[in-house]
Amino acid sequence: MKRYMLIDDDESYLVLNHEMIKLTNPEKEILEFNSAHAALEWMDAHCQLPDKWPGYILLDIRMPFMNGFEFLEKIRQFPAELLERIKIFMMTSSLDERDFYKAKDYPFVYNYYSKPLTMEMITEIETTQMRNPALLGSGD
Repeated sequence: MKRYMLIDDDESYLVLNHEMIKLTNPEKEILEFNSAHAALEWMDAHCQLPDKWPGYILLDIRMPFMNGFEFLEKIRQFPAELLERIKIFMMTSSLDERDFYKAKDYPFVYNYYSKPLTMEMITEIETTQMRNPALLGSGD
């Protein structure tokens, strides 16, 4: 069972998304971070433990200090074999269409959703097929 990583500076969305995911299966493991920086630190600390990495990352776009797009730029530093293991889904309450088009520039971003998370979104997330690993390069 793949674990989730939730990255959102809004505590209410972290709680809501956590509970929504748990409704689909109470056994799912969920990592929660209220900043992109904290999530990056966790990922860096677990680089040698790929089985601990999440299968799904729900990433807020608009966050202070480091936004979702800055996070996407930073994770390019990780080895391709780690990035191949994850699917990132952008989450936003913004209506700015530029964010949608910008998200498409990242091969490891699988979709873009408006908050809040729904059961239908979770089903879609969990049934999304992995892409060709060659498309996910680490950006070197």
